[in-house]
Amino acid sequence: MRTDAHNRPIPELISYKLLRKMVGCIGFLLPIVLYVGVIVEKLWLNRTEHLGLIENLNFFKPESSISFYYYSIMGNVFVGMVTAIAIFLFAYKGHEKDPTDLMSDNVAGNFACVFALGVAFFPCNFCPAIETISGTIHIVCAFLFFSTLAYFSLVIFTKFKNAVTPKKLIRNKIYKRCGYTIIAALGFLALEMIPAVRDLTSPTIYFWAWEVVALWAFAFAWLVKGDYFKRYAD
Repeated sequence: MRTDAHNRPIPELISYKLLRKMVGCIGFLLPIVLYVGVIVEKLWLNRTEHLGLIENLNFFKPESSISFYYYSIMGNVFVGMVTAIAIFLFAYKGHEKDPTDLMSDNVAGNFACVFALGVAFFPCNFCPAIETISGTIHIVCAFLFFSTLAYFSLVIFTKFKNAVTPKKLIRNKIYKRCGYTIIAALGFLALEMIPAVRDLTSPTIYFWAWEVVALWAFAFAWLVKGDYFKRYAD
């Protein structure tokens, strides 16, 4: 914990670390909470309605996309958790803009906030074969949201503000790997725009899995930045 000249904790730094931890925790928990919530509902229906669902091989299969949980019993939870991420990103101010920076931490956080709200309040297409304005906005916002998070990992988090320490060098390697993982995940997700690929992957959890990879890469970077893992903190 950093202190001022009188050895008192600096509140701004504490709040920044807390915000980073909150963003990271929600990002990590989002796919888990949504998946478990729907499974619990299925188990409850199977028990009370005697539907025999558990014998179905797809019983424990997640939705084809995290965004599809909007149309499940966990729809409000999906909107709430994504909105919470947006609020924390909006509140995140970070460091001042350097002359060489494309944008400041604050501006990047505000952009990420807007894109996250677009993901939350403009649901994806319920039927992929039918395009809607809401679905298009959702896809664009999701792509820009993850792109902004990759920018955080690759550019903002890797900057040096103080003396370079061995642990800072390790953290920078982690941030870069997380950023490149997000970009790679976006690339694999974009492949589903190709009809042949979409026909091949649609019966699988391909899309959901790469969304989880991108979410967890972003979450891990923010948790490391928030000093959640003491082994990486100075």
